[in-house]
Amino acid sequence: MNWHIEFPQDMTPQHWAAIVTVLQPALRKAIEEGAQAHGEDARIWFEQLCHTLMTRAKGTVTEGIPMDVEAEGLRLGLRILQATLEACRHDLFTGSR
Repeated sequence: MNWHIEFPQDMTPQHWAAIVTVLQPALRKAIEEGAQAHGEDARIWFEQLCHTLMTRAKGTVTEGIPMDVEAEGLRLGLRILQATLEACRHDLFTGSR
């Protein structure tokens, strides 16, 4: 399924920070719920999910953005995703919640 979001041309770093601030906790909650639903298989499910999320994120294609801006944005997005997944891994599987 393809979907398209029109972003205003005057987006600022503060806009993008707000977007990440909203999406990151939502992703963490979804992952926590998924892990709970998988019970004893939670770690296997989580690692497969991490692989899928990173693979799909690396395959992201944008339109209407200069290539250098797109590349830097994707690198930052991947770092945020990786940090979120690492935080989830720590919280879910080290027992220090």
